[in-house]
Amino acid sequence: MLILSLLLQAASPQPAGPPPPPAQPPATMAFEPAAMLIATGEWDMKKMANVEDLPPRPFLAVLDRIGLPTRIREGEDDRALDFA
Repeated sequence: MLILSLLLQAASPQPAGPPPPPAQPPATMAFEPAAMLIATGEWDMKKMANVEDLPPRPFLAVLDRIGLPTRIREGEDDRALDFA
């Protein structure tokens, strides 16, 4: 099915100019904060683990540093996540 779709795309005329930006960021973006934590040693994985087993605070801090802050919405209240 994917091959057929690619063939049909290749056969159809393409508009002039640069292609439009993707609607969503690449899926690999979700793994970059986790890779950063593993590389710095904050998430020291000596065994196989699920992401749910890892401490969330370092991950949420990295998300905030790269421009993806975590917010909490409760009813009309909307505030930034603060662990203090």
